[in-house]
Amino acid sequence: MAIVTQRIENALTQTFKFEGKEIPLHASMGWALFPNDGEELEVLIDKADQRMYTMKRIHKNNRKS
Repeated sequence: MAIVTQRIENALTQTFKFEGKEIPLHASMGWALFPNDGEELEVLIDKADQRMYTMKRIHKNNRKS
């Protein structure tokens, strides 16, 4: 699932021009699977949110290197 998430994020990450300036566009996403990660919607959303923020931290740390 992480590979699919990464491919979607890569497809959505672009740079576009607006009024002569380059604007970077990035996407962040997390995922959760029913029922392994939970059976209630709130639990699944929380798990996906946790994964999204984990990935954002990883990407942020990689950019600093």
